[in-house]
Amino acid sequence: IFQIPKLIGKKTLQAKRQLLKIYTKKESTPNIIVIKEYSNFPKNKIFKQRPVAGKKLDVSEGIFLFVSKGKKKKEFLLKNYVKKSFFSVKQKMEEMGIKVNLFFEKSQQKSGTILKQNIAEKKLLDLTQENEIEFLVAVKEKKDLQSRLRTYSFQLQNNDKPKLKKIKIKLKDAVNERIIFSDYLITGNPFEISYVAYGNGFIKIFINNRVYDKKFF
Repeated sequence: IFQIPKLIGKKTLQAKRQLLKIYTKKESTPNIIVIKEYSNFPKNKIFKQRPVAGKKLDVSEGIFLFVSKGKKKKEFLLKNYVKKSFFSVKQKMEEMGIKVNLFFEKSQQKSGTILKQNIAEKKLLDLTQENEIEFLVAVKEKKDLQSRLRTYSFQLQNNDKPKLKKIKIKLKDAVNERIIFSDYLITGNPFEISYVAYGNGFIKIFINNRVYDKKFF
């Protein structure tokens, strides 16, 4: 049983390091779940924690850290996204609440490159209303382009005492190659990440810049 310190106002890495000091002499650690939400709190800082500070926690329970994404914007200025990779553009827009529809076309351009957009650049979108945009995306082959939600999970064994390990994940599928995750894990904690992939490809996991695993799908 551990007593939870006050973590509000700290960045995620600072909070994990503080928790790590508590568990250094322990055999196991609780799972730390990071949830990012919009708030009036400074960006990238913890604005809420569960359990609250001072509460005693059994190691079988999890610690939830709510991290601020900053204030939610009310307007969004569209740019010219042609020739850019669709994934990062799509991710940013969906975070803003904009619906993104993708259409694919066989092209000599690099897979994942945006060829066309249906709304002109420099249009200001009102984010308090429903918004929708369409992108035509280049692919080498049009077959097997249905997106699928997949999950990768593992647990780093803790042989002596908990340690912080940096995790980076590269994903390559039928339409793009991208880094989808980069964070620190406390050894002994289970790790799971869900990701959307198009067609076949592989997911490669780096821990402290060394390849930990490579899984084909």
